[in-house]
Amino acid sequence: MSTAGLVDLPGTPSDLPSQSMLMDYGLNFREGRITAAETALAEHDVACQESSGYRRALYDAQWSRLLHVTASDAAVLDAVRPDQVAVAERVAATIERLAPPAPEGVD
Repeated sequence: MSTAGLVDLPGTPSDLPSQSMLMDYGLNFREGRITAAETALAEHDVACQESSGYRRALYDAQWSRLLHVTASDAAVLDAVRPDQVAVAERVAATIERLAPPAPEGVD
């Protein structure tokens, strides 16, 4: 990205947009048209992220974090599962007891 001509290039892509980008392209990214300069800068950014290995490293780190969270969450969910099963059974029994009959032809 150093060849993109930004005077205040941040150290990492996660710190974008820089102050100069906000000044050049505005603060509201949801309105207006995307200029050719913005598109060129975005394409330059993606190419830099790919060639530097940043995108792959980011993906690997995010995937690793998801695996960790999934494993730790599974342990928490398994710990309370018996209580959840009992509540679900009680709710199903209450619905069965109080719900009106289903219309004909509906299971």
